[in-house]
Amino acid sequence: REITYQYHLEVNGQRIKVCKKCFLSTLDETNRFVSEVLENKNAYLSGVTRRDKRGKHTPALKIAQVKLDEVINQINKFPAYESHYTRRENDKKYLLSHLNMTKIYNLYCENVDGPVSRKIYESEFKKMKLSFKERKTDSCHKCDVFS
Repeated sequence: REITYQYHLEVNGQRIKVCKKCFLSTLDETNRFVSEVLENKNAYLSGVTRRDKRGKHTPALKIAQVKLDEVINQINKFPAYESHYTRRENDKKYLLSHLNMTKIYNLYCENVDGPVSRKIYESEFKKMKLSFKERKTDSCHKCDVFS
């Protein structure tokens, strides 16, 4: 062993030496937690810091990028247009008015194996700054007379 640890508890202002098992059960902590704290303290005192281990694992529910690419490619197949009168106000594009989220999601489900959930599909759709609604400002009274 390189290092031997002694465990103490304070009782009525006095430090009492206890075994490791008593120390862990009194504080209701795990051996791993105490070991990590001691390793971090030793590393800090020696001036050599340990690398942070947080955030290094892949989330269990993460959707594969391949699946997200399938969603994006399918959405991009639909023709989108910019609003004529509100181009300066936003960079949103619009799909044809006969489409809606249910229709395009159902088309997606028919064409892929193991589709993503509708919630994820809608999330990707929103990230692309698309909408189905025709802007009311896209037509003026004069133009409407001719159509």
